[in-house]
Amino acid sequence: MEHEGAAPVESPRIDGPAKGARLSHLGAGALTLLLDLLLIDAAVETSLSMSPVRWWVVGPIALYLLATLWLLAERQPFGRSPGWVTLPVTPPLVGLGLLAATASMPAGMLRGMMLLGQPTPVLLSGATLASVLLAGFSLARPTGAPWWWRLLVLVAAGYAVAGFVFAIKGAVPYPELLRGRGFPLRLPFWLQGAFIGGLVMVPAALVWEIGTALARLVLRGRRAVILALALGLGIALLGFTV
Repeated sequence: MEHEGAAPVESPRIDGPAKGARLSHLGAGALTLLLDLLLIDAAVETSLSMSPVRWWVVGPIALYLLATLWLLAERQPFGRSPGWVTLPVTPPLVGLGLLAATASMPAGMLRGMMLLGQPTPVLLSGATLASVLLAGFSLARPTGAPWWWRLLVLVAAGYAVAGFVFAIKGAVPYPELLRGRGFPLRLPFWLQGAFIGGLVMVPAALVWEIGTALARLVLRGRRAVILALALGLGIALLGFTV
């Protein structure tokens, strides 16, 4: 028998913020899954190509995927932070790290990691191009930077990107790209777009990011950017010194 004046029992509902967080986590999970499939493709293609560094690609990717499956089996609730291997930023960093590591091995810069049917030199050029774009965003991002500085960064980044695009289109070997063959203009290698992007802009952005993080005494939130820039610089230095 119900008592008069008793408060009705409301069915539980998901409020706006909780629903938004749930959708955000689902979207991040879907993106991470897509990027994980790219890592699987890299492992398969590198293995089938009989690359001399294939086991240095297949092994770490297999370990990463096993760690991902283990964390997913934990069934963490949506309110908790996911493990680091379930974040969308992790697969690109894993792939970039493997690309940088295998490029330093014998024949790894010519017959190393493969992805989406693209050979190693194209992947190295593409990875450095992405690092240059990240560096351009980092250098142009500071609040209060004058307009001429942002314009200078934009022009330098565009010039560097053009050099890498020409190199990828012309199938230029990665070491030769950083020594002056990335752009049709006859200029010294240190005035070529690839050199300016990979060995000037990327280290400048890396120094800026580290300095900013240390100034705030908080590395959290910038660690992925710092790691990506450091790996991109490492790839460029390997290509230049070969």
